[in-house]
Amino acid sequence: MNLQNDLNSRSYSCPVKDARDLRLDLRIRCGLEAESVSYAVRRFIRRSPTLMRTYAGESYRLRLEHRRRSGFGFAAPAALLELPGSWAGVRISVTPAGIEVTRIGLFGSIPAAQRAAGIW
Repeated sequence: MNLQNDLNSRSYSCPVKDARDLRLDLRIRCGLEAESVSYAVRRFIRRSPTLMRTYAGESYRLRLEHRRRSGFGFAAPAALLELPGSWAGVRISVTPAGIEVTRIGLFGSIPAAQRAAGIW
């Protein structure tokens, strides 16, 4: 993990990788492979300063407290991740070693409706 200080603001970063048991839930038709979808999600996390700062800070905190992991999730319009569909739901696990993407879902409607129906 790199915790860097520059003149104007703090810059946090840590490794972002796929979990060994990455689950991909496609509720829409698309011709993308799992590697392409996970690459788009990892790239989005790295390019989002707020997400990276939050998750890298949590990873650093877990390292100091000698804890194993924390789970997080977020939903975003699929266009922001450069993926097909209307919405993308992502679940991640933050560990002392970095960020692991554990589940990705691409939906035609808002993920909250999917969650309420017990689908995702």
